[in-house]
Parts: sequence; C-alpha cells; structure tokens
Amino acid sequence: MYRVLGCITDQHDLRLVLLAAVICAVTALTSFGIFSRVEHARHPMRGVWLLITGVCAASGIWATHFVAMLAYNAGIPTAYDRALTGISLCIAIVATTFGFAVCSGGSRLQAVAGGAIIGLGISLMHFTGMNALIVGGHIEWDSGLAVVAVVLGVLLGTAATATFRRLDGKAAIAAGAVMLTLAICAMHFTAMGAALVVPDPTVHVPWGFTADAFMLAVAIAVLTLLVIFAGLAAAFIDHRTSLDNIGQIRELVDAASEGIVICCDGVIINANRRIQELSGRTSAELNGKEVAGDLLQCPDFEPSEGAQTAEALLRTADDRMVPVEVIRRPFRSGVRGNEVYAIRDLTERHRNEARIAHMAHHDALTDLPNRILLRERLEPALKSRRRDEHIALLCLDLDRFKSVNDALGHPIGDALLRKVARRLLGCVRECDTVARIGGDEFVILQLTPDPWRQAADLAERIIEVISAPYVVKGHDVHISTSVGIAVPLSDDVTADALIVQADMALYSAKASGRGVYAFFEQEMNTRAHARRELERDLRAAVVNNELLLNYQPFVNLETLEVSGVEALLRWCHPQRGLIAPNDFIPIAEETGAIVEIGEWVLREACAEAALWPDHVKIAVNLSPIQFKSPRLVQAVAGAIAAAGIAPNRVELEITESVLLQDSDKTYEILRRLRGLGVGISMDDFGTGYSSLSYLQKFRFDKIKIDRCFLADTSDDGGGLAVIRAICGLGRALGLAVMAEGAETAEQVELARREGCTDVQGYFFSPPVGAAEIGWILSSPLKKATAAASVAA
Repeated sequence: MYRVLGCITDQHDLRLVLLAAVICAVTALTSFGIFSRVEHARHPMRGVWLLITGVCAASGIWATHFVAMLAYNAGIPTAYDRALTGISLCIAIVATTFGFAVCSGGSRLQAVAGGAIIGLGISLMHFTGMNALIVGGHIEWDSGLAVVAVVLGVLLGTAATATFRRLDGKAAIAAGAVMLTLAICAMHFTAMGAALVVPDPTVHVPWGFTADAFMLAVAIAVLTLLVIFAGLAAAFIDHRTSLDNIGQIRELVDAASEGIVICCDGVIINANRRIQELSGRTSAELNGKEVAGDLLQCPDFEPSEGAQTAEALLRTADDRMVPVEVIRRPFRSGVRGNEVYAIRDLTERHRNEARIAHMAHHDALTDLPNRILLRERLEPALKSRRRDEHIALLCLDLDRFKSVNDALGHPIGDALLRKVARRLLGCVRECDTVARIGGDEFVILQLTPDPWRQAADLAERIIEVISAPYVVKGHDVHISTSVGIAVPLSDDVTADALIVQADMALYSAKASGRGVYAFFEQEMNTRAHARRELERDLRAAVVNNELLLNYQPFVNLETLEVSGVEALLRWCHPQRGLIAPNDFIPIAEETGAIVEIGEWVLREACAEAALWPDHVKIAVNLSPIQFKSPRLVQAVAGAIAAAGIAPNRVELEITESVLLQDSDKTYEILRRLRGLGVGISMDDFGTGYSSLSYLQKFRFDKIKIDRCFLADTSDDGGGLAVIRAICGLGRALGLAVMAEGAETAEQVELARREGCTDVQGYFFSPPVGAAEIGWILSSPLKKATAAASVAA
C-alpha cells in the first residue's frame, strides 16, 4: 500500500491525476446513466444502446488510463507505441460492451458475471497500455500487487453492476458509478504501484510519439468528454422522448375505467387514477406496498406466461373491502419481469346479481319468499331436523278475496295482499318463513319443539289477525282465512308431499266452514286419492255415455197440470254405480269439464222436450263456470235449433253465485240469452245476501224458493215468514214464484195459499228417467188431483 501511495505522490503529476479522476467519475456516471436506457429499450434499439454504453464507458476508462499514464513521471525519456495504444482502446470497448450486455440479462448471476467481465476488461486494457509504454530502461513487476490490482478491478466491477441491479432510479446510477470509479482507479494505481522502471542507458527511445504530457492529457480529456457528452445527449433525448410517451400512456391509463397496477416482484411501482379512487389512497401511498395483502386479498396466481383472472377483495384506506375482478398479466419492461393487474370494480355487478337472485327467490308484489325459496328452506329443514326441533307447514288462502279483486279492481287487491303479508310477518318469529306461492295463497314454515300445539296457536292467531278489518285506499275491506296444517308424520316425507298435505288440510278446513283450521290426517289423503280417480273418470264420462238425465215435473197450482220439467244430471259410474250430483258436479266445475257436460245436458234435455206436449217447459240449470265460456249463448241457441222446439219452452236456472262474478259481463250474457226468447229463473232464492239488488238489475221470469224454507214452516220456524215475503215480492214485481221441496199435501196447500204459482217436489214425483217422465206427461196426475181436493 505504501508503495502505491508513494507511486501516486512521488511519480505522478497530481494535476493530471485529478483530471484522470474527474474523467473516471464522469465516465462511470455517464455509463450507468446510458445503460439505464437499455432496460426500457426493445430490439433493435437495445443493441444500439448497449453499443453506446460500451463506447462511452471504454472511451472514459481508456482516457482515465492514458491521462494517468501521462501523469506518470519515471524520470527517463518515454514514448508510446501507437498500435498497442489503439489496441488497448479496442480491448476496452469490446470488454465493457460485452460486460454490460451480459449484465442486461436481468438476473443477479448475470449482473455479477457482467461486472467481472468489465473488471477483467479494465485490467487487460491497462496492461496492454503499459506494454505500449516505451522507456529508456526496463520495467520490473511486483507480481503480488499486479494480482491484487486485477482482483480489485474484478471485485469492484462486480460490486458496481450488482449494486446497480439491486437499487432503482438515480440511486442505482449513482451507486454503480461510485463503485465503477473505485474499480478503475483502484486497479490502475495499484497496478502502477506494482511497476518499477529501472533506467538503462543502453536503451534508447527511437520510435513512438511524445508530447507535452499536460497538453496531451487535456486534449485526450476533451475528446473523451465530447464522446461522453454525445452519449449523454442521446440518452437525454431518448429519456425525454420516453417521458413524453410515458406521460401520454399515463394519461391514457388514467382515463381507463378499470384500475391498473404495475408491480415488480409483487411490489406496487405504479397505479392509475382509478385505483386511487377505488382504494382511497394516493399513488405515493400505494407505491412500495405489497399488491397481495396490502391492496388485494386474492388467491395465489399460478406461474404463467398468459393472463389469469380471479375475483378478489380490494382493501380501501378505511379498511372496507370492495369486490373486484383481477386480470393479472406478466410483461417484460426492459430487463425486468413485471406484472400488470387490471382491476374492475364488481360492486354494481354483485348488487345487480343480488337483486336478480332476490327477485328469483321472492314474490315481486309482497317481497315474501316465493315457492322456490320455500322449497330451498323446507328441504334441508326436513333432512336436518333435531330432536328438539320439528316442522309445521301452514297453508292458507283468503276467503272472498276474488270478490274484492273483481269489485274494487286489481290495484286494491294488490294493496290488500301487501297488507296481509305484513300482518302475517307480524304473527311469526324471525326463524319462521312466510311465503306467497301464488294468487292469495300463503305458506308458513314454522320451526318449533311442539308443532301440534304451537301450530294450532299460530293458526288461531293468523285467523284472528287476518279477519280484522282493512282500509285499502279509502275502501273498507273485510276478508277471512282458513288454515291447513301439515306436520311430518314420518322421516321420509318430502317437501312436495308436505305441501300437498297442508293443501289437503286447507281444503278440509274450508269444507267444514270458513275461518277455521285443520290438521292433515291420513284419511284426507285417501279421500284426495278417491277424488283424483273420480276426476279422471269424469273426463271420460261424456265419451263413454255414462251421464244421463233424470226429470222432475213441477205443477201449476192454478191449473193443477204439469207446466214444466226440470232436467237433473246423474252419473252412472261403471264400477261405483249411481253417483250423486253433489259428489261430481263440484269436481266438474273445478276442472272446467262442466262446460262440455253442460252443453251435453242442453242438447239432451231439449231433444227430450221435443217429445212432450207443447205447453210443457224444460228447465236446465246453468253453472257459474259456463258463464265464463264464450260459447254459452251459441250452445243454448244450437240445442234449441237442433231439437226444433220453441225457445219459450226453455227455462234456464241460475243461482246467485253466477251474479257474484264479473257482473257487467254476466248481465250482458243474460240479456243475450233473453234475446233468444228463453225464460230465466233464479234458483235457490233467499239463500244469498244480495238477492234484491239482483232483481232490481235484471228482470227474471221466475224465482224459486229454496226447499229449506218449505221444510221449516212450524210456528217457531222462520220458513213461513220467508215464503210469505218472497211471494209478496213476486206479486209486486210481477214474477212467477215456485216452491221447491213439496213432500206433503199440507206443504202444497201452504204454497198455494201464500201465492206460489208452481210447486215442485216428491209429493208429485221424484226425479225419474226419460221413459217415466213421458208416461207422467201422458197420464192424469193423480197426486195433483189429490192436492186439489185437499185445497177444496
């Protein structure tokens, strides 16, 4: 070390040493500044920038060496071999260019290898330049110091490139320049300390070139600095161009609707404006953070050269979690393998998906769970029942809801359903489910340790709450409900079966009276099965000629003659025998088969009446369902025309339930039927609650007093008063009045005395077949004669 210091202080011009140091520092700084452009360059510009880096670095290193050599004063004449001096420059260019090219590979090992090549190149250039020195003597080398000089050049050269690779930006350039300067200076002056020039008078300096050392050094320094300046100028122009391009790209990226994050080894190095808006953090706050953990919570992406997509959560500045979709794509920027993350906010999409899922599982009108969600909750509840948790399923619908809907309109009906839904929710606990499965039908899934008692309590509460009066948009509305309850009777019962059982229980409750509840019993299933079989057989009854008509005459009390016959439908089942109308007519009405059956009855009854005396009328009952058929009027007209009878011989009997339907449409159909010339009677008069208003709206030809009033004519019964009132009403309105259910002479006499025009009942004849009614109409009516004698 002392030898090296002594060499510098005693054998060198310190002015030129200082100039060499300045050249060396500027060279190192310039070289790494230009080399930093290589990272951002693509082929073929990458090779161009590597060559510029090598030329600038080699020129500066060679100039540092040559100026320092000129600063060396051996005390004897010196000169320089031109060829070897030029070769040393070429060695420097090749070595530095190759070294920086290896370093640009990107890995740490390549950075170390590139620095070692640069250090070896500096050493080789130095010793080649020393061989270009011509002196009047000979040089003796200290081999130990020479080896140390080479090692220092290699180690410090390696440290320069490794430090540059580990750091970023200006810090990397500065640190790399310092280490490269140390590498050049340490190698050169240590090697100079290893050289000892021994004068020899016998050696002359006959060739080479010599000049004033200081002026030559300044000239070399100026030329080298010009080369370095040219390289710096090119780097500066490229840097400004890159900055402009980056600025334009950043503006474009910031304008994107998606968030974009650029990372290096998982660390954020840049983020656009959208990411800053999503996260509530500035770019400075995001830079340096781990993308996985600090910004995103997402699954690990598999190593891949292509794009990968996943859903994740983005953490905001206030620790909220925003659902996002992340597209990760690796890309190579310069020598570094970076990653870019495209991030899209999924909040609105998740909100829309949740809204759609809610709509798919909830009723749009009441926002209650629908049939789908009910099943999704019922099925697991059936499978995972605990010993202390049981299930009860309550099924209910609203009594008289259709009347409200028809009379007041659908908006009132919808508002009423919403009020009912709120009342039902107020009756249950949070763990229970209230669902609307259609129309005015609701189902409640109750979880309870005591299903029989608590389901009954809930049913009573529901019946009481639902039956309370409503005020809907200024209208007072009164409805009621019935409830069917099903409790699983076995472990293997399915959700569908339990719903069917609750519906059967509801049907039973409604059949036994409104405003009550009933539990499902196994017998209901048996009855339902029998009903389904009956429904199936009824569809084929018309085709198989299993239906037939019975006829019951009614007598005019003034002439004591049969004035008409009522056609009564019967079903002769091939296995069950004769089935009563009350057992199959409701089924026919529910299934809609009554329309086809009713048309058959009209044709058959009119055809049979064609065989009777012209003064005998045929009475046919019409179902309310038939009034929903658009071909009712055509069917009546067709039956009359086919039979060839006068229209005034046909009486159509309807009940008040017909008029409970769409009244305007019903009255229009009645007027069209009246236009055919047929008579229209109101059957079972007195059993409804609005008969008088019906009589006011439409003029009937006859009203028939229900048989229940004629059977209850005792002193303490109210039947006689009702009969008397109806007969008085008939006289006032000019309507014929007929009493049904006359079974005794006394009842016949009572009907005559109170003013009835006709009587029908077993006293004259039970319902009989076509042959029997033909015989009755052609024979004297003995019982009518007997009744006349009683009256006399």
